[in-house]
Amino acid sequence: MRILITILMLPLLAYGGVKGYLWYDFKSKVDEAIAGVAPFVDIKYESVHTDLRGEVGLNKVVIQPKMAPDVIELAELRLKAPNILYFLDVSKRVNEGKMPELLGMSLTDLKLDLDSDLLRSMAQMQAQAEAASGVEPQTSMDALGCGDVRSFGVAELQQMGYSELVSNVEMQFEFDESDNTFTIDLNGNSDGLYSFEVNTQFQMDPNAMAGVAMGMVGPQVNRLRLDFNDHGYAKSRNAFCAAKGGGEVEAYVDRHIALLAEEMGANFSENAVKTYRNFMLKGGTLSIATYPAVGTDFTGLALYTPRQAIAMLGMEITINGTLITEEELGWLDEKTLEKHRVEAEEAARQKEIEAAVKKRKTVRTIGLAELTQYIDWRITLNMADGEIHKGRLEAYDGNNVIVRKRLHGGTISYPVVAADVVTIQVVN
Repeated sequence: MRILITILMLPLLAYGGVKGYLWYDFKSKVDEAIAGVAPFVDIKYESVHTDLRGEVGLNKVVIQPKMAPDVIELAELRLKAPNILYFLDVSKRVNEGKMPELLGMSLTDLKLDLDSDLLRSMAQMQAQAEAASGVEPQTSMDALGCGDVRSFGVAELQQMGYSELVSNVEMQFEFDESDNTFTIDLNGNSDGLYSFEVNTQFQMDPNAMAGVAMGMVGPQVNRLRLDFNDHGYAKSRNAFCAAKGGGEVEAYVDRHIALLAEEMGANFSENAVKTYRNFMLKGGTLSIATYPAVGTDFTGLALYTPRQAIAMLGMEITINGTLITEEELGWLDEKTLEKHRVEAEEAARQKEIEAAVKKRKTVRTIGLAELTQYIDWRITLNMADGEIHKGRLEAYDGNNVIVRKRLHGGTISYPVVAADVVTIQVVN
């Protein structure tokens, strides 16, 4: 009987031993990593999670950067593999400088305060970098028509009424060493905003990742698909942008679509406008799938026109189940595009001139003693008896203010008694 009990206990003992070793090994590596970043950030967790079906992780993680008094909370962090022994092989491969063949990760209930000092500092650093570059930042396509907004960031989300983001993210990673092919599936959601799924497959030498990070080389992309589902973001954005433009929501949406077509150099079909307009107003789903020629390099893609980029990528756009064909985008010919470019440049020049004039047009309230500094400026004299004199300042002799004004195609100059003047305004 004892022998039978011992035999029956062996699997349990083995289970406990493997689980205990995995718990200790994972905890040791986590604590070592936390100690390595301690000068920059404090990381604490409540407990370690292990599951022999192929999962390790942390529970109730609290992250506090040293540079700001902010706290980032995470309910669960999980690393997932086909089985528990796989983690031992992953550690071995990483120590040998090789990529893991298969790995999953998930973040549950990641909480981020949008009013945190950390996010404000990051936004300030980005603004400073843009200012230092000397290049005027471009308006992102999704922000077109939204008043003076160039892109939707943390500040804009706050103005829409969001104070905290609670997000969930899950990723599955596969690597085929035989041809350096990476396959990544990523999905996530943020409460009250949206959910998304991204699937991509690309080829890249793992040893070239440093060059990718610096923008020197790009991965050879085989496929890329993005699925977006609205969960309240469209309604919040529309109200925000309508207020920015001083009009109604539908006016903002129509303005956005017109500017988007202009930016893309397109003349959208009636069906495309109707479908996209309904998506902008009511939300729904948007899917963008690309099927580029095998080995297409995405480096420098931003240098191409939208028409060229969409053709290169073999892109398909589906909105609320309706496929928008390339024909429905209605690309404009080069002659029409050149005409639009000239008109846009002329409008931009006119805008610059008006801005310069407005900048030079300075209104000042001055005293009598300063009048001689503003000869030939436009002047407004408010008198003690309520009368107002407007014109050009021609002269001041200490007793009278000489005002010149246009009259019947000519000009006339006349004196105004200085002692009767209550206030003086000059405009250059």
